[in-house]
Amino acid sequence: MFRFGLKVNMKPVADEILSRWKRLERGAWRQAMAESIAQTIRFSIQKNFDVGGRYSMKGGEPTGGNRKWEQSYRAKVTGGKTLVNRGVLQRSIDIRVIRGGRAIEARSTFPYAAVHHYGATIKPRRAPYLRFMLADGRWVQTRSVRIPMRPFLVVQPRDIRQMKAIAAYSVD
Repeated sequence: MFRFGLKVNMKPVADEILSRWKRLERGAWRQAMAESIAQTIRFSIQKNFDVGGRYSMKGGEPTGGNRKWEQSYRAKVTGGKTLVNRGVLQRSIDIRVIRGGRAIEARSTFPYAAVHHYGATIKPRRAPYLRFMLADGRWVQTRSVRIPMRPFLVVQPRDIRQMKAIAAYSVD
């Protein structure tokens, strides 16, 4: 199975309260805190789809920001949303608490998730051309297609502050 995603290690998210972290060594409290933080991540990623992207580039990696995704041809022609046609990519995102509440994993099992997130150039493997139908019904034959970067598994700085607040509240 294909997996693409990010992991949020709980200790760096709450680094200013690490001295109090030991109080959460009982799994139930840590698990409850991690579930609350996972919900914040879930809402943040959902909003990325709702508004057509919210990202910036930092150190060559996408992170939270205010940049929008480049609109897809299908969205332009049909008036729809980029990366939201039938909702397959959105529904493939799985956010789970792992390692007894010590980490949260956000991932997609959709085969092309990484292509949409990081962008790619698609080239034919067995034929000289790619051939496909566009959203307006026209057929196209080309040597390559560029899929622009549309990072969707990013969390906004505001949401990171909220995660830290949840962690701080959980240990007080």
